[in-house]
Amino acid sequence: MKQKHVPPEKLDHTLREMAENYKKLQQELAALKSDDPEVKALTDQAKQALDKGDFDKAEELLNKASGIDEDAAKKITDKANLRYLSAAASKARAGDVKMTQLAYAAAADYYARAAALVPNDSELVKAGYMDKQGETLFHAGKYPEAEALLKNALDIKERLLKPNDSNLAESLNNLAVLYQAQGKYARAEPLYQRALQIREKALGPDHPDTAETLNNLASLYWVQGKYAQAEPLYQRALKITEKSQGPEHPRLALTLNNLAALYQAEGKYAQAEPLYRRALEIREKALGPDHPDTASTLSNLAGLYQTQGKYAQAKPLYRRALEITKKILGPDHPSLAVTLNNL
Repeated sequence: MKQKHVPPEKLDHTLREMAENYKKLQQELAALKSDDPEVKALTDQAKQALDKGDFDKAEELLNKASGIDEDAAKKITDKANLRYLSAAASKARAGDVKMTQLAYAAAADYYARAAALVPNDSELVKAGYMDKQGETLFHAGKYPEAEALLKNALDIKERLLKPNDSNLAESLNNLAVLYQAQGKYARAEPLYQRALQIREKALGPDHPDTAETLNNLASLYWVQGKYAQAEPLYQRALKITEKSQGPEHPRLALTLNNLAALYQAEGKYAQAEPLYRRALEIREKALGPDHPDTASTLSNLAGLYQTQGKYAQAKPLYRRALEITKKILGPDHPSLAVTLNNL
């Protein structure tokens, strides 16, 4: 034992304090309990070394005991984290089931619970579930809640992923879609452009996800009346999707619907109608007659007929779209107001 620079007048007090600490340490070592026999043996040996005044040996033995406990705890933690990740994945799959049923509120709740289960060292997994929750809330028309989640997910991915990672493009695309729906076009465009650049580089120019972003960017140009910029992007997306995913895929219906809307806006009604009809046929077959996307195409085809003064053909389509929207999305969804206005 060495104590440096102890003034003579304080020596007695210092020695008493050291003796008290030594006694307390002996008591604490004696009180140490462990269900690991090896750890228990080491702490017992450390106490014996301390009783003999062999502090270096006691320190060595206690560090060994601590190391064994740390290793065991890490294994338990790793095992627990794997369980949490598995539990989160199951919750997310339950959310997917609810999405298939178009039960958006229940799906969003499952994705939120999945994200909450993810361990802190798996932030990208958490971001993925946040993305899903944000998308679901977007479909439910809850834009502010969706925006907060999508931005948080993007922030995590920006921090952890490389600049050209396709997972980053997914979040950029999703947030851009939300901004476009809110009329925030200046915010949406650079996100779409960046997502497109990443997907073309990471996935290739003919990948379905590249086509998705082409379609979305084209729709942004269309809604702003930039038809000359929109049409070639739609045409390219249409070609990629039909080649990569087949002539009856829902993604193809989306681009057909959007290109038809472009032609309608340009007054090319004869070119628009067959595209709407084909989109409607695909959606009814692939998604079902009561799906919101089916309702969207019904409403768009009705709008085409209305524009041409064919009110008798338009009215039943609008009514059918209205019934689907009320049934699936509820009375407060933004899409309902659009259909009601058209009627």
